[in-house]
Amino acid sequence: MTDVRDTQQLAIITGRQPATIRTVCRHLRGPDGYDFAAAEEALRDAPDPILLTATDAERYLGIPANRIHQWKFVDLVKPVDRDGQGRPLYAVDDLLRLRNRLDRKAQLDL
Repeated sequence: MTDVRDTQQLAIITGRQPATIRTVCRHLRGPDGYDFAAAEEALRDAPDPILLTATDAERYLGIPANRIHQWKFVDLVKPVDRDGQGRPLYAVDDLLRLRNRLDRKAQLDL
């Protein structure tokens, strides 16, 4: 097996969450799908991401939900899954990394 075309299919084969596939293997997806050997290697020791809705990120991380929606609108952050009610779920690591990067940039601009 060389390429696995679909995230759901790779999740079933590897036994990992689709959000983990999207987060850990996003750079391994080409026009024909995921490189299976590379994806399997990348997933071997990778933790599953902690996922939050924008509302929960505001509550637990202090990042305003409207800011997350703005970041999504300008493609600074992408949801990696959806919850049972269809709301976008974001990886906490992505949100914190982006917030820290933008905070550092704002401090440099002062």
